[in-house]
Amino acid sequence: MTRTRTPACGRAAILLLAASTIVGQAQTQAPAQPPAPAAAAMPAGPIDAADIDALLKQFSVPGVSIAVIKDFKIDWARGYGLADADAGTPVTADTLFQAASISKTVAAMTSMRAVQDGRFALDQDVNTILKSWKLPGGEFTKDRPVTPRALMSHTSGTGDGFGFPGYSPGAPLPASREKQAARAHNRQGARMGDAWHVYPEHAAAGLWTTPTDLAKFLIEVQKTLAGQSTRVLSRPMMLEMVTPVGVGPYAVGFSVEKQGEGWYFGHGGSNWGFQCSMIAHRLKGYGVVIMTNGDNGGALIQQVRSRIQQAYQWDALDKPIPRTYGPVEKDGKS
Repeated sequence: MTRTRTPACGRAAILLLAASTIVGQAQTQAPAQPPAPAAAAMPAGPIDAADIDALLKQFSVPGVSIAVIKDFKIDWARGYGLADADAGTPVTADTLFQAASISKTVAAMTSMRAVQDGRFALDQDVNTILKSWKLPGGEFTKDRPVTPRALMSHTSGTGDGFGFPGYSPGAPLPASREKQAARAHNRQGARMGDAWHVYPEHAAAGLWTTPTDLAKFLIEVQKTLAGQSTRVLSRPMMLEMVTPVGVGPYAVGFSVEKQGEGWYFGHGGSNWGFQCSMIAHRLKGYGVVIMTNGDNGGALIQQVRSRIQQAYQWDALDKPIPRTYGPVEKDGKS
């Protein structure tokens, strides 16, 4: 592949400090031992495996991997279905999936650590930070420069053309990880021509990981918000990641929304042949990460998440608390 590109995602422009190091470590470090079947390593939880298998068939998705968080811990993690429909390779909890746009959130936390360490400021003009190239803006940024906060909350005005498809792999990923990686499948559940696509925009879409590792990532966020940890960020810095900037639902890295009677933070991802989602409660210490290797994975994810919510009685399913008020007189006094 001889084609070169400038970073396609506006957010990736600033998320360059250490995110590629995290991604590189995830791709190159060999596992200490062959992955064991997830069912043997951790209980399957209250979800019926036969039900998940039926959903896989219904939506023509070869495989799914799930990690559930309860009380600030991983309650269980398990893989279902096939990592490769042609080879018949089963999904385990250790199978690697493309995290797609969830990569952005991991990169955002890395950038927030750089902010905490004084490398740059969250509201600093990115062109005073960038070295090898500058963000063109002209009149658009004359009075309001693009900042790391704006880039990491999708409010900068930059865009990437609504995603990018990646490239066919010109060379394998590391041999130590290739057997562990899930393969891409289309909406009919059939293997695509390439096993996966390569995304050089690591900070935006290039992360390979497991639901278990992303669940640990979410737990660290939850514990920091609860005042129980400062391993990565201080609580004030972590609050920036879950506090919307004032335009839409995005904070500095996460999407934040109210579901039922609870507040949740998370992010989704969609790459060529892969769909994934992670979501966690702002206060109550529960959540779920779901990763699939099929273009039809989004519909499956909704069904699985609904079952997790019901099984664990998330407050996302709670109806609004009724409130009663006294009678109001015509003059406005009760």
